[in-house]
Amino acid sequence: MTHFIISRSKYQSKGRGFTLIELIVVITLISIMMFFAVPRLNTPLLSSDERKVSNWIVLTVKSLKENAVRRQIDHILHVDLENNRLWTSVDIPKIDELEEMAKKKINEYELPRGYRLLDVEFPEERKKTSDVAEIRFFKKGYSDHAMIHLEDDDAHRMTYEIEPFLLHVQIHEEYIGF
Repeated sequence: MTHFIISRSKYQSKGRGFTLIELIVVITLISIMMFFAVPRLNTPLLSSDERKVSNWIVLTVKSLKENAVRRQIDHILHVDLENNRLWTSVDIPKIDELEEMAKKKINEYELPRGYRLLDVEFPEERKKTSDVAEIRFFKKGYSDHAMIHLEDDDAHRMTYEIEPFLLHVQIHEEYIGF
């Protein structure tokens, strides 16, 4: 029986891996790419108050649509144009005790100083500019198609478009109508 001796080359070793130099080069290249690829976060697109308003509207609309389907009860988003407030309620049949519960304000939100609600617009040129506008969310999974318009002290206007069949709200950086 003959034994062959296989010599290993000096580049092959038991533990295959990368050298320290190779790792440093790769990490440096990734760091350089990340520096140019990641957007700068020191200039926010929205002010903190504007972000709070947007978050409240977006999350509330999503929650209302989901709750209406899950609980099989119509929900309402009330937009008080004169007092710059928004709140939610449920639409319960007119039975004494239940009627009082339906009138109860749930999840009330007051706009921060410097912001005001302009109007709520519905399709077919229906626009509510005073009192309280109601946007309904139905138990079958859809809602009214509505646009909530608001303005800040710098006359910067925003539109929040509530789509009937989508969970999300489209935010427009200008006044948009139907």
